[in-house]
Amino acid sequence: MHIRRFLLIIFSFLFANLFAQVKLIDSLERRVQIEKNDSAKVDLLNYLAELNKNRDLNLSLNQATHALKIARKIDYKKGIATALFLKAQNAYNASNDSILWMAEKALDYSTAINYHALTQQIYQLLSYYYYDNNNLLKAKEMNDLSMQYAISSEDRHALVRAYFSYGNFY
Repeated sequence: MHIRRFLLIIFSFLFANLFAQVKLIDSLERRVQIEKNDSAKVDLLNYLAELNKNRDLNLSLNQATHALKIARKIDYKKGIATALFLKAQNAYNASNDSILWMAEKALDYSTAINYHALTQQIYQLLSYYYYDNNNLLKAKEMNDLSMQYAISSEDRHALVRAYFSYGNFY
């Protein structure tokens, strides 16, 4: 009896969480349609791409591509860097080697505008990529850089991810 009640609570929580995320995504998609400010539209599309990356890889990629197109048109460097990073994440999730080119381009933009939090995430992604491809020295190098940027941006979650990755190398 207790197990059924426990499972019911867990499933109710998961369903409510999923429903809330779907509602948020729907709301953001409507907002993109009516948004007149291009930089705000880019930020919304990038946020949607982030939310959808584990739900629908193609949709996430399309949203990041659309964000990148608009960001380039208005020369919105933060939007360009974020969209390229999201495209690199999607490439990583799809086991596509274009991750390296996109991550390098995203790094160019993020370092040029001193966007340390994103730079840290890019190095972390590259660390995962090199680790998955059995290049442990390069993976450790990327993780070290990720750690430096996590410290400079004072991002505790990023520090935890970087420290956790060190366990994979040893």
